[in-house]
Amino acid sequence: MKDEEKSKKQLITELEELRQRILELKETSFEDTKKELDSVSIELAISLSEVFDALRKISSGDPDVIIPEESEVELISLLKHMVNITSQNIREIVDQSHEFAMVLAEHFDVLNRVSKGDLSARVCGESKGELLEALKKISNETIESIDREIAERKRAEEQLLESGSTFRSFAEQALVGIYLIQDGLFKYINPKFAQMFGYTFEECLDLPFKNLVYAEDLPIVEEQIRRRILGEVQFVHYTFRGLKKNGVLFNVEIYGSTCVYRGKLAATGTLLDITERKQAEDELKTRDKDLEMKTKDLEEINTALNVLLKKREEDKTALEEKVLSNIQQLVEPYMLKLKQSGLDKRQKVLAAILESNLKDITSSFTYNLSSRHLNLTPRQVKIANLITQDKSSKEICEILGSSEKMVAFHRQNIRRKLGLQNKKVNLKSYLIAKNLK
Repeated sequence: MKDEEKSKKQLITELEELRQRILELKETSFEDTKKELDSVSIELAISLSEVFDALRKISSGDPDVIIPEESEVELISLLKHMVNITSQNIREIVDQSHEFAMVLAEHFDVLNRVSKGDLSARVCGESKGELLEALKKISNETIESIDREIAERKRAEEQLLESGSTFRSFAEQALVGIYLIQDGLFKYINPKFAQMFGYTFEECLDLPFKNLVYAEDLPIVEEQIRRRILGEVQFVHYTFRGLKKNGVLFNVEIYGSTCVYRGKLAATGTLLDITERKQAEDELKTRDKDLEMKTKDLEEINTALNVLLKKREEDKTALEEKVLSNIQQLVEPYMLKLKQSGLDKRQKVLAAILESNLKDITSSFTYNLSSRHLNLTPRQVKIANLITQDKSSKEICEILGSSEKMVAFHRQNIRRKLGLQNKKVNLKSYLIAKNLK
């Protein structure tokens, strides 16, 4: 463009010089001027013809036109030079347009191949233009980015398909029911779930969950689902009574959580048929109740037996004490008198045998009484029995054949064992109150 401006300026200058020369020629002789003008006119006509021919070729699409620039007339030389510059400029524009068209054609071909799935296609042609090189770089980077994204998406889809296949295989072979509820409808159930409720897989899909819940337990189930969907809890565990297709009720147990399904929260979990376990628990509760009642009955019987045993023991003790008391009151005094009545030798032997037999009979009574009554010795038990019979110390001495000092010693030991030392308590009354007869 600078060359063109320069040429224009030169052309203006040359025209001005030509005007000055024409003025000068007016001052010369007419003949010389005519000759010179004829010469210039012929050369100008030839040169203009060449210029017009070159311009016509250029306009016809031939930018390779070059005309000789030599001329004695500077104006003509300058004009030819301008035509050659114009041809050169047009040739450069044509070359650039051709290169641009070729690059664009390659771009369109690559993009067409990419659109058909050939992500290995790349723009490879080289260009001298910065714009075309930048376009090539952007196109190739875009294709590589798409290739990476598609590859990552394929890997994600493969992983998803693999995990989905694994889950489906697990769910379809599971021994428990698996479900997914969204907007109050079953969006997924496994075969075991459908089998539990007596439906087919197709019948359960998009079936309202309320249809499978016993009416009285429906508020429990709705509340548990609501809490999960609102995020109040992450996991739940509860039981309710399910309603089969044939109207039969059965007990189920739920272990539930939440998940995102198609962009929305959903309630999911596993379901167990616990009818047999519930029946076993009810039977166990019934047995426990029966056992508790039987245990209570046994406790009452045991209490009654204890009362009877205690009564029997008391009766036995009373009998022993009565027998011992009767022997001591009704037999021993007379045995003592009999021994003091001047018996002969044979009679004394018989009396000794009789006394020995009586001691053998009452020895077990005396032992039992001594063990029951604060560890009293047999001697102390005899003295205690004689005290309850209102015997004086002197009489006790005569009956037992002991001294009064020894009887007094035993009386003090009896009071000590009974906790009556230094207390103004009548020993006879105390022994009678304690059933020490």
